[in-house]
Amino acid sequence: MTFDKKPHHRKDGKKKPAKRRGLIQIAVIQLLKEEPRHGYEVMKLLEERSEGVYSPSSGTIYPALQDLLERGLISIDEQSDKKVYTLTPNGFAFLKEKVHDEDEVFWREWRLHLTWKQSKEALLLREEMDQFQLEFQYAVNTVLHDPSLALELVEIIKSGRDQLVQWSNQKQQNLSND
Repeated sequence: MTFDKKPHHRKDGKKKPAKRRGLIQIAVIQLLKEEPRHGYEVMKLLEERSEGVYSPSSGTIYPALQDLLERGLISIDEQSDKKVYTLTPNGFAFLKEKVHDEDEVFWREWRLHLTWKQSKEALLLREEMDQFQLEFQYAVNTVLHDPSLALELVEIIKSGRDQLVQWSNQKQQNLSND
């Protein structure tokens, strides 16, 4: 079986589907740690805590709340016609495992991550990483057909990783000296 190498660019400018796990869910849990809240309040507070960097939609928040509910990290109390979400003991344990910062530090870092994710630099890195993954898939397919090439591919990967480690160490050292 042969695979033709496909063009490197995504067709029609399609983007990857958004993930509900991660930054948003942790932020939701962090808010519920403070006190029980309803979904609209969660949306408004996330926008406020992001200082306008992030404006959540109901299409993001309510599925995230549902996922947290299904995972047993939050519970629902139906008060009048609103659902009020509360952090469960499992949610507290999960948050304690994931977040080691004080609340103020958490929100500052959260804003920084949101700002970064929306930056042109992050987009450039994601695009390049997509291209790298595509090339890696083609290389693995080549090794599949000729396993004797595996060590050569491993050396290419090690070399790139070593360069990245060296670069990261140098930049961290420069930041420490400033």
